Amino acid sequence: MKEAPPQFSAYGDSGDLIGARRTRWSFRCCVVACVMLMSVLWISEYFIGYERAENLYLSALTKHKESARPLLRQAVLRDKAASESPNPRYVQALAERELEDEVLPAYKQAFELDPGNATLALRYGCRLFMAGQFEQARDRFRDAAQYAPDNALPRYLEATTIPWTLHEEPNILRESLKLFAQANSSGKQIALPRPLWHPKLPPQGRQYAQLRREAIEECVAPIAQYRDYIMGVAARQIQEKHTQYWDSWLQTLERAGDKLARSALLTDSEGDSGAGSASQAMVGLDLQLRAVRLRQKILETESGPSDDALKQREQELENALASLRDFENARQPIIERDTNAREFACLTAPFFAILALSAFCGIAALTARLFGATRNDWTIPHGRKGLLIMAACALVLGTFLACAPIVQQATVKDAVPALRMLWTVLLAATAITAFVYPWLLLKSPRIAAEEDGFGAHASSERLAAANVRFRRAYAAMTRRFLGVTLGLFLCVFSLWAIVFRMATALYPWQIELLATGMGSQEAQAVRQALSLLH
Repeated sequence: MKEAPPQFSAYGDSGDLIGARRTRWSFRCCVVACVMLMSVLWISEYFIGYERAENLYLSALTKHKESARPLLRQAVLRDKAASESPNPRYVQALAERELEDEVLPAYKQAFELDPGNATLALRYGCRLFMAGQFEQARDRFRDAAQYAPDNALPRYLEATTIPWTLHEEPNILRESLKLFAQANSSGKQIALPRPLWHPKLPPQGRQYAQLRREAIEECVAPIAQYRDYIMGVAARQIQEKHTQYWDSWLQTLERAGDKLARSALLTDSEGDSGAGSASQAMVGLDLQLRAVRLRQKILETESGPSDDALKQREQELENALASLRDFENARQPIIERDTNAREFACLTAPFFAILALSAFCGIAALTARLFGATRNDWTIPHGRKGLLIMAACALVLGTFLACAPIVQQATVKDAVPALRMLWTVLLAATAITAFVYPWLLLKSPRIAAEEDGFGAHASSERLAAANVRFRRAYAAMTRRFLGVTLGLFLCVFSLWAIVFRMATALYPWQIELLATGMGSQEAQAVRQALSLLH
């Protein structure tokens, strides 16, 4: 009959196997519950809460044009098949992201579905203008003026079409500048269109800022093209000494430019709503600067005295434009740095940690199997000290996740290398702790051999068996430490994602909506630039 191997209570040979199994599965169920709670909340919020077409529209808003286009095409087709009156928002959103040769047909379809939408009329008109269809663009700007009577922008945009809809230069100058003068004296503010957005999504972040900037640049493009035309005509006629009305006309353009620039500060009160205001302000400031320079040229042509006020105004406008150009040159690198840092802190780092801890667990499990670990090793108690160590490791990793998005806000210095190094150090420290951990909990083979009534007279055979059993328990405890730490980290990550969603209305992996669009900084830069004008 084969002799039974020596038993060591210190290494779990007399432990509660059923209780250990129950505890192990309870912990696993807790981890799965936390992960499932996070996953179900996210899935239900973004994929179940709306019908399929609306979900596609919502998802497309947060993606770049190339990725958003097929989603919106599906949304339009699904909505058309499911409804007798298709939703014009889907068609308009598609038009804003459509391929160049498909833009105007998409806008036409959206406008036919929603002809009373002033924002749609403005953006459709601007795209018609950019395509050289000036008569149709003028009609859309007139529609926008009718639908948004408190907005001066449609009247300005209508004026920009006149050089390409009339054929005689005197009529062009008279009619277009008449409209500019009427818009100047109307007392109405200039309100540029906001991008299509979903009420579920906060108006902030890189993606919203990009969409808002595109909308503004699209709507000031006709004004910039008209500016180039009218200033060319003015310079030619002034050189020919036809200056009779030009000083008054240039003052009209100067006031329009001032109104356009100062209207850039009329932003929303939340998020990155100032995005694009620099583009708007720069067009307005440049219009003023060119008008001031030509007015000075008129004085020189007429051999009049030098106007110190105009010279001071020119210098102020040059300084204001220079400050905005400096901001524009620095804006995109900061956005890229912040996006990369957030992507690492909120997306790459946690999933890399899960992958690394899983790999550690796999290696530890293989090692434990090679050492011949048994079920009895699961009964070795962690004790209060062991639980505190594992919880501390998981909380340190979780704290890094929670603090990283705050620490790495857009700065002059790139935060990603430092974050990557710190994250690597934390994971390496966790792996090292896994190998030190059994030393802190397990009794030495000599003490284990002397227990269970053997005292100091334990035989050399029992001591050798204790050494073998110690190695098995050591490998098993390393595996258990890494497995519990991984489980606790998954719980911490899941709960952090839920708390993050409650605090920001977004999940941490929605990088495009979290990364700065520099909107608030852009509004501040415009405010500082305009403060240079007196």
